[in-house]
Amino acid sequence: MIEKDIVTDYLHKNPFEQLNKIVHDILKDAIISLELLPGTKLNSVEIARQLNISRTPVKEAFRILSTEGLIRKRDNKSGYYVFTMSNTEIEDLFFVRRLLEGSATYLCAQKSSLVDIPRLKKYAVQFKDLFLSKNFDNLDKLDYPFHQIIINSSDNKFLVNMYSEIELFIKHFSARSRHCLNKTPSDKTVSSMAYQHLAICNAIESGIPEVAQNAAISHVEASIDFARRYYY
Repeated sequence: MIEKDIVTDYLHKNPFEQLNKIVHDILKDAIISLELLPGTKLNSVEIARQLNISRTPVKEAFRILSTEGLIRKRDNKSGYYVFTMSNTEIEDLFFVRRLLEGSATYLCAQKSSLVDIPRLKKYAVQFKDLFLSKNFDNLDKLDYPFHQIIINSSDNKFLVNMYSEIELFIKHFSARSRHCLNKTPSDKTVSSMAYQHLAICNAIESGIPEVAQNAAISHVEASIDFARRYYY
């Protein structure tokens, strides 16, 4: 259920924003956060009714979301459905993450004096504390910003642009991980993930690129291993 007042809230923040852009952002956030679950069929009439607007901006928002890959049509079925990331797509996503995050961390270690290590370490410590206390619902507030600092600190505009292309899918995967973690029995393998951000941070601070790169790749490998065990 999408709250009607959310459109008003968006307009208060930016009164000149186009309505189709507002609807797009509302639906995108709902998809990424799993408020709209994978496989959900989207009904433009119902969404327009919930938001108290016409169908035209909703249909335009659908078009944009479709180009982003967040909603898809199904064979022999009408309408749009919230995308479901297949096992192959998850593997492909993490293949790219290995390359980009490993390379970004390597570059950061080469110029560690230019990286905001105290801020990075603050996120890493808070992530560890939340993880070990099983406060998984708030991990997203620390996980993505941590990696974003590393990506941006690589100072490679092509790498930054490529990472932005998969940003939405990383956030969506993180939301799914959060739900899985809340249902996953504790084991040493899962608990060890709590310390991996700190390992990456310390490796960057050491200024040894190969060590930093390996720490980042190990973190990505642990995440995909978790997905293989509890998603597939």
